[in-house]
Amino acid sequence: MTLLQPSNDFKASETVFLSSIVDNTTVAISSFWSKGTCLLIFLRRFGCRVCAHHTMLLNELLPALMQKHIRCVAIVQEKEEIEDLKNRNLWNGELFYTLDKSVYADLGIQSTNSWNLFSSLFCKKSHTMVNEANAIPGDFHGDLYQLGGVFVVDKTGQCLYEFRQNSFTVSPDVQTVARVMKLFEVMFSCMMMEILKQGLKLFGTIVCSGCVFYVFNEQFYSITLCKGSSMEPTIHDGELLIVKSLVSQTKTTSRGDVVVAVSPEEPSIFICKRVVAVEGEPQPSHEYRRIRTGHVWLEGDNKRFSRDSRHYGDVPFALLKGKIWPWKNRGTIY
Repeated sequence: MTLLQPSNDFKASETVFLSSIVDNTTVAISSFWSKGTCLLIFLRRFGCRVCAHHTMLLNELLPALMQKHIRCVAIVQEKEEIEDLKNRNLWNGELFYTLDKSVYADLGIQSTNSWNLFSSLFCKKSHTMVNEANAIPGDFHGDLYQLGGVFVVDKTGQCLYEFRQNSFTVSPDVQTVARVMKLFEVMFSCMMMEILKQGLKLFGTIVCSGCVFYVFNEQFYSITLCKGSSMEPTIHDGELLIVKSLVSQTKTTSRGDVVVAVSPEEPSIFICKRVVAVEGEPQPSHEYRRIRTGHVWLEGDNKRFSRDSRHYGDVPFALLKGKIWPWKNRGTIY
């Protein structure tokens, strides 16, 4: 027996009947769209949190659909948990049931198998859907293998929209359903929610990238632009430099290194100088004075145009930001 043909000619056999959950009256399935467009939902088992979430999303369309006098019918294959479905407000439209599972098969709605069911538990989409449906309680009651589908049928029996699950993680496109039914307010709301969702996702990506960049810049390597001629001919004005951070390893600084440091005179300015003496060594400009513990002596290679430790004394390790990399190409002093 052919119940419905999954094509543009969405016709029903006169001998196919469904029973109402409310009063057990039996009606022909074709009566659902005999007076106008109908949203027809073939539900999967109620205990599945993901499938319950799919149903809840379609349930949000009901107020707008009822204003347009569009009939909304859900067909289930389990009668035992109907009250639970109602109590959780997963579906507030009409409910009918059928114990004949050939209805699903005639519509082209598939049944899955144990392997596909098991493997789908490990896919990324499955985890995403489970997280979205986390607030919905679930169990393992009902047919685990039968999948569901959604159809929009007009008064003539023509199928305007058809969706069939090939996995329990796949859901109907609510925005497409709204467009087919000409629910422009819902479409706008869905579009704005999608824009907001993508905006938040982009914002999160920017924040995470910024944090990673900041940590990398502070703890590992950064790029800086040299301005001025105080380090010529080793480093020229406008030259880009790679700086290896010294935040956690200032003790590795040795005589001859070219470093970037915070200016002792103007904390908002970074300086690029060479380490010409380290702690405990004599100060180059005062032979009888020693570099203090935890300090270094910095000078520019172009001493004529450099303002350095000769003017403001030795510089504490804490002001050093990093070494110029690769420092072996920056020359040395003896």
